[in-house]
Amino acid sequence: GARTDINITNNTSGDVIPGVYLTNAAYTYSSIINGDSFVGAPFGEGDWYKIKFTGTKADGSTTEKEIYLADYRSVNAAERFVLTDWKWYNLSSLGAVTKVSISIDSSRKNNFGLTIPAYFCMDSFGATDAATGLQDDQIISAGEIKVYPNPFTEYIIVKSDKNQAMKLFNISGQCLINTDITSG
Repeated sequence: GARTDINITNNTSGDVIPGVYLTNAAYTYSSIINGDSFVGAPFGEGDWYKIKFTGTKADGSTTEKEIYLADYRSVNAAERFVLTDWKWYNLSSLGAVTKVSISIDSSRKNNFGLTIPAYFCMDSFGATDAATGLQDDQIISAGEIKVYPNPFTEYIIVKSDKNQAMKLFNISGQCLINTDITSG
């Protein structure tokens, strides 16, 4: 399939890309919601449209991150979505990379390739999340609360100067933890 390569030239050993803003292009969104003569019927259960970021490290090894811009795979209709607004996605899991390749895949294809428009919108490649302003290797501090390490993979440490309530949300806005923390 077609792919776009972005060479990371700041550092020969590679750089960590914090993230990117993505959303669906209007043409792709219309094909997903309304269907058309190429894609066929509107998306239904089992359909999907995703962007794959492949990071190439200085040693030639690769890592991948897939991001669904439309996901109708769930049998539960309430869990299906098509992205309509700009959303920041964390790409730091690719590691220190010298190149990032971007490709598109979908459940809607035939022997010749994709039948869905292969368009999406991308902005601020390498950006941090504007909602939080987080950057790699930062300690996040808000008043009496400190959270680290950032980014994290398995655990976080939360320190507070006083007893207070704490809620932890994932990037989709779901509350993962709702608890009280004690001083220290």
